[in-house]
Amino acid sequence: MVYIYMGIAFITGIGVAWFILRWDRKTSSSLPRPARNDVLDYEQVSAVLNERELKLFDQLKWIAGDDMMVLASVRLLSLVSLPAGLARRDFYENMARTRKVDFVMCDAKRLTPRAAILLGNPTGDLAGEDDVDDVVEDVLNTIGIPIVYLAPRKTYKPAELKQHLRSAIGKSGKARKSEMAMA
Repeated sequence: MVYIYMGIAFITGIGVAWFILRWDRKTSSSLPRPARNDVLDYEQVSAVLNERELKLFDQLKWIAGDDMMVLASVRLLSLVSLPAGLARRDFYENMARTRKVDFVMCDAKRLTPRAAILLGNPTGDLAGEDDVDDVVEDVLNTIGIPIVYLAPRKTYKPAELKQHLRSAIGKSGKARKSEMAMA
């Protein structure tokens, strides 16, 4: 008889735990939206790009000329498409949604991505695989967009930067990694 009561208590405990976990998931995933008259604690940034990125952006626009366009701080998800029936599609979409590419060189007419420019950590000496998120690198290699790594510098030599980018973009075939260390 004691085993019957223990079994009933066990099953009841499991049911209560299941109900609590399920209720917690529902309430945490549907947080209330702020009312229209609520004051949100957001402030506008002074600039989308920092000083170093802005100087590089200006140089990239010069290099791009009329046949290419430069986009800054592009979401990785904007560069890929995922098939509708893909297993774990939400997982891959969320993984790409939270990452960005510093600059993307695109064809000016159709905005087709031609190269991704990834900046190294400002405290590091050379941009490269250690400074870049592996997911960003893997996705760009998978979709065939050439990756250009740039060392963290305040200024770049325009002619050398132009030659480096044009050679990375001009190569055909699968994505290539290209590193540029500026002295």
